[in-house]
Amino acid sequence: MSKEENIETQKEEIEMNDFIKKYIQKIDIKKNKMKNMLSNTNYIEWLIEFTKKYESFTDNSWLYNPEELSENDFNNVSDLNLLYEIIDHYAEKNYIYPMPCDFGNYYKIKYNNIAFEIGLIAGQGVVNFCNRIELNNDISLEFIDYNDIINNKEYAHVQNINRYLSCIERKIMSAYYNGVPAEALKNALKKTIEEIKLKENKEKNKVLKKK
Repeated sequence: MSKEENIETQKEEIEMNDFIKKYIQKIDIKKNKMKNMLSNTNYIEWLIEFTKKYESFTDNSWLYNPEELSENDFNNVSDLNLLYEIIDHYAEKNYIYPMPCDFGNYYKIKYNNIAFEIGLIAGQGVVNFCNRIELNNDISLEFIDYNDIINNKEYAHVQNINRYLSCIERKIMSAYYNGVPAEALKNALKKTIEEIKLKENKEKNKVLKKK
């Protein structure tokens, strides 16, 4: 290796190490922010106050005119993606799934009788959004209580679901090791899930017709 090539290699290594260091620092900052958001109710209380004026917004609504907001408001708006990740992580652990919307999804959350839709839309990039909505007590089960997220409360159905899933996994593994091809198992699961979804849609249509 020539002297010039050695210098270039060293330069590339320094740049790569610097990139990795900055990436790790960025991840650490993000984790600390999320940890702080979960340690108190400051963010959700800020959101309640902020949405009194801005009922709907995205995390890039003021990207090109940040001077319209205070520094604290702008930073909190920019951190909306962290709130979504916190909700998404909690929901996944409790087998709660987001509601679909055009090019994305959202969760309904509530805190002290105030309700929001917190979601994301994926296009050329990912945009997080917040809508303040009415809390309908008749369908309150659709809402995740933010207090439950902060307290990391486990839903009652979680252990039961885990038991069933473990049982299903054991039966699938048993079938596989007894000669059932993996592709056949995959097709059987796919067919069963399609039948379940078809039944669910029929039940939903029955409910809508009654209304």
